[in-house]
Formats: sequence, C-alpha cells, structure tokens
Amino acid sequence: MPAIMVTDAPFMRNKNCHAYSDTLDRPDHHRIARTVQRLYAFAQLRG
Repeated sequence: MPAIMVTDAPFMRNKNCHAYSDTLDRPDHHRIARTVQRLYAFAQLRG
C-alpha cells in the first residue's frame, strides 16, 4: 500500500509542541490546508 509521511519536526520549531500551552490557535491552519491540497494533487498525478 503506497503511503506518504510529511513532517517538519515541529518540536524543533515550537517549544509548545505537545505541551499544555499547545493550543488550536497556534498552528497556521491555512498553510497546513494548502500543503495537504498540494500533496493530494501530487499524489493524484503519480496515479
């Protein structure tokens, strides 16, 4: 089964990663959505 894993090692950029101070307002949701859309489009091209 083909798979892809994308990570940017958030714990290295964000001291709040996986801490109680890591709240839903911190991530850039628009940027995440664009990245997912582009990865999906790429996967569709690869067939």
